[in-house]
Amino acid sequence: MKNIGLLLKSERKRKGMTQKQLANLIPGLTRSSISKYESSGNIPQYNIEKIIEILKSPRLKLAVSGTVVESILLDKVDLSPLATQQKMIEELEETLDSLKSISLINKLRADDLNDNEREVVFQEVLVQICDLAICSNLFMTSMAENFNFDISKLEKHELNKMKKKGYISRGLY
Repeated sequence: MKNIGLLLKSERKRKGMTQKQLANLIPGLTRSSISKYESSGNIPQYNIEKIIEILKSPRLKLAVSGTVVESILLDKVDLSPLATQQKMIEELEETLDSLKSISLINKLRADDLNDNEREVVFQEVLVQICDLAICSNLFMTSMAENFNFDISKLEKHELNKMKKKGYISRGLY
């Protein structure tokens, strides 16, 4: 969880806030509380939710919860290997189609998109990517539970792969 603390610090600085400024926006917190959260990554659920809300940080939200909608809430889903595989294929195809439908050439900031483009990106792309993320989590859950795969081993493998590709700064893991 120390990585959550490092991300919190990075996001706070990206927003141009000091620890004291952030703490002042959350009743009962002090600058030293924020400092402790950043160094340990141990942040009470209520406080992390408030911090995410204040910083408006999608990176922090996704790092904490893993997705926009936590798959634990989906208690009426068929988690059989075949059902999750078929749903995964369907979501992958829909996501590819939605990504191919937009052009992001010369689009770097929010004001580079007109209202129609913003709506298309949100409704057709981001919503579809959320569906894919949820489905991916359910598929991995199904594979791990039904075939005894170790998710921790997968995490280590992926971290090593990301390090080798240069996507992770030294010292973060």
